[in-house]
Amino acid sequence: MDRTRWTMLLVTLVPLVLFASPAAGRADVNVPDVVVAPPAARVRPVPGSAARWVLESRSRPVLRRRAAAAAAAPRRSSLLAVALSAIVPGAGELYLGLEKRGVALMAVEAAAWTGYFVKRSDGLDKRAAYETFADRHWSLSKLLADHPLFPGTGSIEELDQLGAQSAGSGVWPGYIPWTAKAEDKQHYYENIGKYDWYIAGWEDWDATAQPPPRDTALRDEYRRMRIASNDALDASNRFIWLSVAARVFSLAETLYIVHTRGAEVRSERVESTGWRVRAAVRPAGTSSLALEYRFR
Repeated sequence: MDRTRWTMLLVTLVPLVLFASPAAGRADVNVPDVVVAPPAARVRPVPGSAARWVLESRSRPVLRRRAAAAAAAPRRSSLLAVALSAIVPGAGELYLGLEKRGVALMAVEAAAWTGYFVKRSDGLDKRAAYETFADRHWSLSKLLADHPLFPGTGSIEELDQLGAQSAGSGVWPGYIPWTAKAEDKQHYYENIGKYDWYIAGWEDWDATAQPPPRDTALRDEYRRMRIASNDALDASNRFIWLSVAARVFSLAETLYIVHTRGAEVRSERVESTGWRVRAAVRPAGTSSLALEYRFR
């Protein structure tokens, strides 16, 4: 009877003693004890999603660092980030905290505009040079006096009428309508160097040679100068397209980041004592996810 009584007493007291012992109730006040349920076997969170943010965490230091970083991070406006990327490539990424991407895209933008201004200035200088060259070595009076088909024509209007009558005959040089410099400066300088109809205006064209020469050294040099100018101006336009491409890429990347990471992520510490941290994550869309970490 006494043995049965002592056995029942021990069965009752031992669990109480173990539960009340200091070792059983001891907890590190400075280290949060976060219980994270293991992920289901078939759960595959989307990269960058809040679910992955939780499921990849397996240690208290990682969770502690992430909670502290989220608490310290300022709020970011998705609309402002997109607007900044549309204005300056890389500015939106820089605003969202992606310093390397932002600086790289801003460097591309700076290089694009630098290249544009340098090449455009070079092209315009070369254009001024070939225009000066043409004004010095080509003249309308020589064209009218030495034209291969109609030498000694009195005026350019008369030569234009004669040329229109000969159009389609297949006789060299083929007729090209006259464009005055005052009417269209670009086509004027293009025509006198590009078409044989105006070759007699170059001062080194020999009207007495038989057969008449189909090119001159001066016109050949003039063509090279125009090609160099046009190449520089075309290069400046390509730099503009580089800037546009950087802007489109930055805008698309910022929209993707905002969509995957969420327009706003907040983390705040509960003021009540209990070592409890509550994280609220608002990803893109209408869905939301609340995560709670309990400390004991």
